[in-house]
This record gives sequence, structure tokens and C-alpha cells, in this order.
Amino acid sequence: MDESQRRFASEDEEAAWCLSLLRDGDRNQKIVARERLSQIFERRGLLDEVAQCLESNIREGVRDPRVYQRLSGIYRRQGRHELADEVLVEARRLAERGGRPPGPRPIV
Repeated sequence: MDESQRRFASEDEEAAWCLSLLRDGDRNQKIVARERLSQIFERRGLLDEVAQCLESNIREGVRDPRVYQRLSGIYRRQGRHELADEVLVEARRLAERGGRPPGPRPIV
């Protein structure tokens, strides 16, 4: 089963699975795990942790404009408006180039 489609009984079970992937998974599994953790953290209002997950995925080569847009929104919620604007500019550049290179599918 594709990691991005896996279902869990609880959010805590999902978080534990994601942490195990961060510890033992390959590059693509770690990207998926950080994306899923970012969603959990956002629901819990842990904006610093969301930003860290998204920033790590960008450093790992994720070039999906939606990830940049989401990070821009997180920065804005943190009051980091200048940084949010910079990230949004990059999201637009990526979108104009036609999307993202092959790699793990984004999780929405």
C-alpha cells in the first residue's frame, strides 16, 4: 500500500507510524511522513512544527507549489509576513514552470 493512502484508527497511531518512518524510512517515505505530521501538527495548532516539516521537505527537493503556498500561510499565521511573501513568490515561479518533478506524490 502507498504510504500516502494508509489509514489509521487514531491521529496518535498515525503520528507514531510517521515517526517510525522518519527514523527508518527511505527518502520518499520520510517526505510522506513529514507531510502527514505537518497536517497533524497544524490541526493541533503547532505552527513551528508544521513549518519545520514543510521546510525539511523543501530542503529534500520537494518542489510542489502547494507545499510552498502552505508554508507561506503558516509563516503568515506566525506573523512572519516578509518570509511568507518570499515563499509565495517561489510558489508562483514553480507553478509557472508547470508543477513538480517526478517524486513522491503530494498528500492533500
